[in-house]
Amino acid sequence: VYTIHHVNMVYEKIDYHVTGSLDAVAEADETAIKVHIDELTRFWKDEEDQLIHLIRHAAIDDITKSIARLQALTSGEDYSELAAELASIRWQMEHIHRTEQMILSNVL
Repeated sequence: VYTIHHVNMVYEKIDYHVTGSLDAVAEADETAIKVHIDELTRFWKDEEDQLIHLIRHAAIDDITKSIARLQALTSGEDYSELAAELASIRWQMEHIHRTEQMILSNVL
């Protein structure tokens, strides 16, 4: 139960930062983009090890790689790669979230 709760908390926080980042990208607000990316990066660094201990999921490694690329993608005026990377992070976290939810068929 702790694992499900923790994964849910991480999912919500990642979604919050990705949404904020994508909103900032849509507005081309470089300062807000960097703030959200910094917060997302810090949050992930704090949570990654704990997630690895709770679940072993290849998507965790993929999220780590994507987050490592974000800082480099914030420079310049074309944020399309940044937006794609953020969407990838959201999708991967959604995948982890879905697979860790208790489903009656998983229990039976």
